[in-house]
Amino acid sequence: VYVDDLVVKSHTEAEMVRDIEETFRTLRRVNMKLNPKKCSFGLAEGVFLGYVITPEGIKPCMDKTAAPSDMTGVPRSVAEHRLNIREGYTPVRQKKRSQAPERARAIQAEVQKMVDAGIMREVYYHDWLSNPVMVKKHDGSWRMCVDFTDLNRACPQDCYPLSEIDWK
Repeated sequence: VYVDDLVVKSHTEAEMVRDIEETFRTLRRVNMKLNPKKCSFGLAEGVFLGYVITPEGIKPCMDKTAAPSDMTGVPRSVAEHRLNIREGYTPVRQKKRSQAPERARAIQAEVQKMVDAGIMREVYYHDWLSNPVMVKKHDGSWRMCVDFTDLNRACPQDCYPLSEIDWK
């Protein structure tokens, strides 16, 4: 068994000593050893699995977070995405859904960010058309998702589905 990272969180110094001792006993019992060069103790905050852990909670590590403008598109000469549509399926163009003004502005802003970054481009003769779905995040901002229901029906099921989707 290989364990890459381990966090022991405590509220007081006494709890920290107790919790670390208990962790060491457990590791000894299962015959696991720690690499002293990779150990840190008594930190108020630290980076763990791409997140910053602080006494206030967990937040994304800004070094690992990218804005759409940082994720420029891959040139089509290098890679091009094609849909793996099963035979017998005809393209579906979903009827445009009207959006409340606040959602429509959020959609326009997100699409513009992706166009500016080269991730999206305007097409005039599309085969498939799916509507955006706006989801309110915990902080009050909007997340733009896309309703790919029809497209998913026409494509073979992925053997490796996403295990978990971030809802925050």
